[in-house]
Amino acid sequence: MADDSKPEPSRNGSDGKSGGTGRMPFNLYDFFGYIFPGAYTGLMLLLISSKSNSRLGFLIETANDAVYRSDSVLASVVSATLLLIIAYSLGHIVATISHIAIDRLLVSGILGYPLERYLGSQVESPAASAKRSTSVYIFIVLLLMLIGPVLLYHFGDKISLNTRCREELYMMCNPNYYRGLGWILLGLLMLKAGRAFLASPPYRQAPATKLENSWGKWFLILYAMPGKWILAPCIYTLETFLGTERQIAPDHMKAFREKFKKRFDLGVHNLGTEVYWLTYFHLNRREASSVSMLNNWLHIYSFSRNMAAACFALLLYILYRLHTMRSGDYELLLVTYVFNFYLMMFFVFRYWMIYTTYYTKSIIRIFYASASDVDS
Repeated sequence: MADDSKPEPSRNGSDGKSGGTGRMPFNLYDFFGYIFPGAYTGLMLLLISSKSNSRLGFLIETANDAVYRSDSVLASVVSATLLLIIAYSLGHIVATISHIAIDRLLVSGILGYPLERYLGSQVESPAASAKRSTSVYIFIVLLLMLIGPVLLYHFGDKISLNTRCREELYMMCNPNYYRGLGWILLGLLMLKAGRAFLASPPYRQAPATKLENSWGKWFLILYAMPGKWILAPCIYTLETFLGTERQIAPDHMKAFREKFKKRFDLGVHNLGTEVYWLTYFHLNRREASSVSMLNNWLHIYSFSRNMAAACFALLLYILYRLHTMRSGDYELLLVTYVFNFYLMMFFVFRYWMIYTTYYTKSIIRIFYASASDVDS
């Protein structure tokens, strides 16, 4: 779960301290943050694969026969341990998807980390706007891919949900539609990879200098316009309903910058996510009880993020099965798809609400109070 926006949840107690070497290296978060999403993913995969005649279903059935061949107590213990290991491993796979799809693409690439938003320290250069626009376009393509079956599930008059015939579901899983979106997605990923290549040594200065200081600057501005003037206002409108657009009072943030400068002799505008890390480590050293509360919020929103990623991965797998399977229970797959789509949306909203309105704002407030106590 670790990334450049938050620490790894403590495995030695909620206060973030070591607590001695005799403690178990697992805590309750491992159950809710890894095992629960992993178990949910495994159960959904079992359900989907068993109803779609997939090779994964054949593998699961073969493994099930091998594990439960014996009725002894030892076989039951071995099978239960194996299932726990599989769920925990799937949980870490889901956490990796969560980091890439939600933290890097949605938060870092589009929304911006909450602390940077409150501090107003986000870079707004043409190159940065173009980089963010690429994430915006990838997000739109993924949304168009995922929402198609949901819309046709609710509004498709010619589709019978109890059908077992693939031809009647052609519009829902139109290969041409997804093939076109797939090529667009591939092009955007190649563009992102190309920019990363140019930003690496020995071409490190090329994207910023050659593009921003030449005719390429206008290309970057035009490229960023749809994301800046269309999607960004739509996201802000959605955030007004969630309450996550509310900013901290300017005087409070000004005082936070001053106390951060005094404490670390560093300005917040040039540090990026290091502002978060320094603040968190400072609080972890001085405010054990407050950090315990922060870790509770961290565990809750990390669980929501992992569950959203689990649903996202399942949606992609169901889409794949709908396009490739020759026979199976289409009704069950479609109902499972719609259920996971809405569950994903719920957990994404829940994650963002806790991350912005509770966790990040609490870090700012606790640091301000802690620094004020030291000053007095």
